[in-house]
Amino acid sequence: MTTFLYWLGIIVAVILGFAIGALVFGFEPVDGADNYFWVVVAGGFGGIIHGLIDDGGSGKFRLPRSVTTQDNDVVADIGIFGEMLIGMLGAMISVLVIAVFLGTDPFTEEDPDVSLFRLIGFGALAGFAARQFLPNLSKRFSSLIESKIETMADAAKAEQARQAEVIAEGQRARAEIVRLAGQTSRLSLEAMRGQGATNFDSMETLVAELAGITLQTHPEYKERVRAMMDLADRMVEGVPADTATKQNIAGRIGSADNKAWLVPLSTLIARSPEDGDAQRLLDAYDAALSDPEIRKKSKFILYRILLAIIALVDSVRLPISQVPRARAVAQACLAIDDASLKKRAAVVLAMLE
Repeated sequence: MTTFLYWLGIIVAVILGFAIGALVFGFEPVDGADNYFWVVVAGGFGGIIHGLIDDGGSGKFRLPRSVTTQDNDVVADIGIFGEMLIGMLGAMISVLVIAVFLGTDPFTEEDPDVSLFRLIGFGALAGFAARQFLPNLSKRFSSLIESKIETMADAAKAEQARQAEVIAEGQRARAEIVRLAGQTSRLSLEAMRGQGATNFDSMETLVAELAGITLQTHPEYKERVRAMMDLADRMVEGVPADTATKQNIAGRIGSADNKAWLVPLSTLIARSPEDGDAQRLLDAYDAALSDPEIRKKSKFILYRILLAIIALVDSVRLPISQVPRARAVAQACLAIDDASLKKRAAVVLAMLE
């Protein structure tokens, strides 16, 4: 019963194909359609010839039959008719492809009989070759699809690795914020208050020292970063992270010449974010680091600014109006050739999505 239904399906499909074709052309003859008909017939003949010499040149026709597989699936083998259909399809495709790229000149002669003879000869040759060409083309498409799937899988793995790295970098940043928040002061709050302006004078000395750290003074990268981190911590030792202190520091940042002051400002904001800090920080950034060339030489400063932005987002102290500005800072950091800075910028961008 299953075999009968299988063959019935094939017959119905063929009948429907002819019916749809008749409906498309409205049962009216189309100029030149007879030429394509003969091309298709010739292609079928070429397919049959290929079938005869296939299988070691036995010259035997394969009659239609059905085969039951080990999984009890019924598979139809339409035999020589399959060879013929493949030849027809190959001839039709070949003629259309040549017509698209070369026009009809290869098949056109003043004598219509000669033109038709060329078409029939080409159709037979194309039908003969199609039996080999189409399976190879199918394999080629399959290989392309498999390659595309592998590429997509690799891209998915790379994206997963990137997301994992963003999460890890976010955890490192938050650990740094916790460290700053719990940092013990060498000076008591009362002593610091008693010093007044002297405290800012001391901070100014440290800021100048940080600004003086260069490739020449500290040739080794790790040594340079360690020196900057030590100075950044010392700048804010005993300094209260209140609005007045932050505003005092922000007021000193008017140009790129004062960019190093962004380090204590960012550090205090990261330690204790409060309302108004976002605008203070981003205004100072615009004043000191609007020039891309200056930013390239200010990686450590940018690293601390991103830390402050993370603290602001975590504490819900970054107003919606300041989100585009914060995002622009992170995007600017992505343009700088520094792996650590890019990782931290990716954390900020992920948080602002």
